[in-house]
Amino acid sequence: SVVGIDGIANWTGKPITEPALKTAGIEIKLLTSEQQVAARKAEHEERLAELKKQGVGEGMIKMAEESFDMFGGGDANSIMSQIKDPNKKLIGVSFWNAQGEEVRSNGSMSSGEEKTFYFNEKLPADTKLKVYVLSDKAVVKVPIQLANLTLP
Repeated sequence: SVVGIDGIANWTGKPITEPALKTAGIEIKLLTSEQQVAARKAEHEERLAELKKQGVGEGMIKMAEESFDMFGGGDANSIMSQIKDPNKKLIGVSFWNAQGEEVRSNGSMSSGEEKTFYFNEKLPADTKLKVYVLSDKAVVKVPIQLANLTLP
């Protein structure tokens, strides 16, 4: 099935509370590039505090501080999705403009529960997210029989 989420700008930075997603056990949170940077900075500060608490040397702390500059956040036109899908029901997601045309990304990068989509330009506030969810109706079993098939 397809779950449509209108106006993704209204959903960035917080979990999407769509009943169909909840029923499937899927949790999705979208982050803009600015929100990605803020989240990474908070995580980074937390790690630095833990390193200092553990008594790690100044050289290692300096390296950790500098690493934030390399891995601090997303591209200005990117959208990050944080997805929890313990039941493996998520097939995929896509983005659609107000005219009903799919907005194709320039690519994406995944790491664990996070997937970042890169676009040529910032997505408009009214962009729609379509979430493709595996359901009982999505799978059709068709009996098939092959006989006298010559294989190489």
